[in-house]
Amino acid sequence: MKRFLIMVLVFIMVPLAAASAHASGIGFYAGGGSGDSEIDTGSYWWALTNSNSSDMEMGSAGLVFDTNLSEDRLFNYRLELGKGKYTWKDFPKGQESELEQTVMTHDFGFGILRTKAVRLWLGPEIRLSKTNDTVNGVDYDMMGFGFGLALGLNINLIDPITIGLKASFLNQTLNGDYSYDDPMFGLISQDISVDDNISMLTAALIFRFGERF
Repeated sequence: MKRFLIMVLVFIMVPLAAASAHASGIGFYAGGGSGDSEIDTGSYWWALTNSNSSDMEMGSAGLVFDTNLSEDRLFNYRLELGKGKYTWKDFPKGQESELEQTVMTHDFGFGILRTKAVRLWLGPEIRLSKTNDTVNGVDYDMMGFGFGLALGLNINLIDPITIGLKASFLNQTLNGDYSYDDPMFGLISQDISVDDNISMLTAALIFRFGERF
């Protein structure tokens, strides 16, 4: 957990330092999405033996930072840090598992349309997550990495308010372990590997500063 927090701080400080003179902004976001999961479990990560599939949903809310909301420059970097839920609708079979999750999303946008009122951008998205929760008597501990494409729209209203909308399409992998108490054998611990395909929508309220056009 300490390593994860250090990584979060690094990713906050670097863009803040780099964007101090530009039309940056800080605010709040909320988003959610759905897709499907392929879930493999077994005694060892290199020999996973049991395969399952389930519909899944996820959502989070938190802070957002963007280096370029309205300026006539090609590139913007957007960082989202939040807490949320990650839910399997049918895993274990016949049960719903809702897990708490900490997420960090990085967007690298290239402006397609750049005006003072509207910025439309497109670019790759990277998503990191930490899932550590207990549900249905099972303890889950997983780290996640996702990669995909994001399409974003900034609508710059009266100074200093920006409404940000974003659609994302991601492939995400989660790896870790889960454990539970078996009445006969005691504590059972197994590896778990998850492959997700996700479509997401995100909305943000951002306050601009240092604006030039």
